[in-house]
Amino acid sequence: MKKPKLFRWALWWGLGIVIACLAVIVIDAIMNMDKTGADEMSTPIMGAFYKLIYNFGIWPIVLYIGLVGPVVEELCFRLWGNGKQWTGYTSVALMALWMLSLGWLAAAIALGAGIAVMIVYHNDRTRRLFALMLLSSLLFAAAHIGNYNPSGSLTMFLVAVLHKFGMGLAASYLVINHNILWSMGLHILNNGVLAVIFGVGVGMAADTVTTAENKDCRITLRPVLTKSADKDTYVQGWLDDSTYTDIGTPGNIAQTLNSIAHMNGSTTQCDYEWSDYPKAEITVVMLGGCRDYTRPVRLMEEKQWIAIDTVEHADSVRTMYVGDSSYTIAVERTVTIRNTYEPLSGI
Repeated sequence: MKKPKLFRWALWWGLGIVIACLAVIVIDAIMNMDKTGADEMSTPIMGAFYKLIYNFGIWPIVLYIGLVGPVVEELCFRLWGNGKQWTGYTSVALMALWMLSLGWLAAAIALGAGIAVMIVYHNDRTRRLFALMLLSSLLFAAAHIGNYNPSGSLTMFLVAVLHKFGMGLAASYLVINHNILWSMGLHILNNGVLAVIFGVGVGMAADTVTTAENKDCRITLRPVLTKSADKDTYVQGWLDDSTYTDIGTPGNIAQTLNSIAHMNGSTTQCDYEWSDYPKAEITVVMLGGCRDYTRPVRLMEEKQWIAIDTVEHADSVRTMYVGDSSYTIAVERTVTIRNTYEPLSGI
């Protein structure tokens, strides 16, 4: 006698959520492919992506997103699907290990909740599978929160997290009623769409050249996403013909310009959050005889390639005398320059 399919609703609800969220993600990506400036979805994980892209090219990343990642994640989050006790406990342990990416507390909660489900429903296979389906789908969505930053677009953040929850429901149905190869297939199909979007976006970003200009300077920025035969850093004729060209992050280059601007002494203390990726080739041309090298730094801030935080230390002052006049000024300012440039914005 053919066994009835358990939790058929999870398949249709899950697929519906996945398709709806993917449609929103694709539309948003298309509408924002030419976006420049600080990435709304930028996170520390992107630093690892940029480093891998620069050193190995885009295809290893596409392969991981589309194939390797889905296989590994299904083994961690859906191994319990055959209903056996040992696979249930093993999957709970693997999910807890994965949740370490969010911290010890998240891992402890995942482990405690999973063990509780296994103990409470030890003799009730259907309820145990139902509870593990919901728990693993929630943990699967939570485990991917680190991929996104809600500070830029809360709507797209929620869509991305809901997409992962729907994926968890649909994959759980397949692994419960068929086997884990089915859920891997669905996961690979889903991630394949995202991998293609990512690969196309990288190609478009690599061809994007942005120019910012005001009366004092002109800055041209070209993303350098993959390693080339050219050396990473070079300077051409700086201070002689007022042209500076460098390969690095805008934050690093802003640091250099700021240091040159204050090389004769300053009351400003500068802190820099050093970053190696994403790299860009930046050419700065000073215009109209201007030699105030803080001007291109401010222009990069306006373009949102860098962020500048300034703290005035008003309790530390100094009196300057010019002729018969005296001036009291703050002698300490702390300026922190952070790199915020993200060439893969919108994908």
